[in-house]
Amino acid sequence: MLTSAAVRAAVFDAVPGGYRTGPVDEALVRAEEELAALERAECVRAHGAAAWRARTDELTAVLRGRLERPRTQRFRRPARVRTRGYSAAHVDVLCERVAERLATGTGPDAAAVREAVFPPAHGERAYEEQQVDAFLDRVVEYLLAVR
Repeated sequence: MLTSAAVRAAVFDAVPGGYRTGPVDEALVRAEEELAALERAECVRAHGAAAWRARTDELTAVLRGRLERPRTQRFRRPARVRTRGYSAAHVDVLCERVAERLATGTGPDAAAVREAVFPPAHGERAYEEQQVDAFLDRVVEYLLAVR
């Protein structure tokens, strides 16, 4: 069965003569959002609203666990000093906005998180890209779950 998580994880190689990325990305966003809404409705139908709230509460706890870490210490550093990663300072700014969203309901929406771009950095100024990307996927999952 196709899930919102599977759509969120879809990656396609850019090839000469391939599809334009903008329309494909827009279609994937629509599919992800529709599937997330269907998943929520099915969970509520099958298990009740309390089960859905429990699922979103678990997700919130996972996000808060990462967000409550000190600035510049939220994610792993790249394994090698010369390995490129995301700028820790820029990632931390988005993390603070996500923490604000959890606390107050105001802050970035799923589109803003999906579209986040971080400048490259190295060494102590960088976070490992894969770990940040996995966290941002969970943020999008949360934002779609609480719509």
